Amino acid sequence: MENKKKRKLLQWTAENMSKAIEAVKTGRLSTYAASKQFHVPRMTLSDRVDGRVKIDAKMGKQTYLSADDELSLCHYIDYMAKRGFPLSITDVKGFAFSIAKERGHADTFEKDGPGRKWWRGFKKRHPEFGLRRTDSLDKGRATMGNEGTIRDYFALLRKTLDDNQLFDKPQQVYNCDEAALYLNKSSQKVVVPVRQTHAHSVEVATNEHISVHCCANASGGAIPPMIIFSGSMPGGPYKKERPNQCRVFLL
Repeated sequence: MENKKKRKLLQWTAENMSKAIEAVKTGRLSTYAASKQFHVPRMTLSDRVDGRVKIDAKMGKQTYLSADDELSLCHYIDYMAKRGFPLSITDVKGFAFSIAKERGHADTFEKDGPGRKWWRGFKKRHPEFGLRRTDSLDKGRATMGNEGTIRDYFALLRKTLDDNQLFDKPQQVYNCDEAALYLNKSSQKVVVPVRQTHAHSVEVATNEHISVHCCANASGGAIPPMIIFSGSMPGGPYKKERPNQCRVFLL
């Protein structure tokens, strides 16, 4: 019975409802006739014509936050994700609760704020967001990863290659990079736009990580990697399965 009622509610469109309201208000059709012609519920049409319900009111239960407040929350989620500080589900629910409190509507939520039901509804209303596990992003790299710094780097690289006549000597052009492998990586998922393939999260380096330095030249040659541990010299698989000629350092 419930599914049958749901199907009936979803049969009419906002466009048909607008046409039916106009036909009734101009006197062209009665409420009953307009309901039949435009395939909209008669009582729903009557409520809008008589002003008991707003004309542009949407079907279904009213959301806890207004459309404008939800849009602001979406913009903030997007803003934080772009800057390497993506929000968790708990964060999003917390901000929604804060907005409701600010508007004086905190009592519309449960005692402890938005629950799973609200989150499922929010996610359904905003399919542009998805859940991803975070990818650690070093704070220094995040700070320097802007267009101006990158342009300056390539300008300096071009000048260096030109001054030292290295454009035709790729075997002499090396690049070294460091990768931090965090041992205490969080498994918590965060909310990010679905267009983002990664969810970068800025983290400050801790002792719970190891560093790997890799160096290769433009012709494809590479120097054996250097692995740096902190605290104690590892054993077992670290020594048995490391790459040939790999150097291990202790800080």
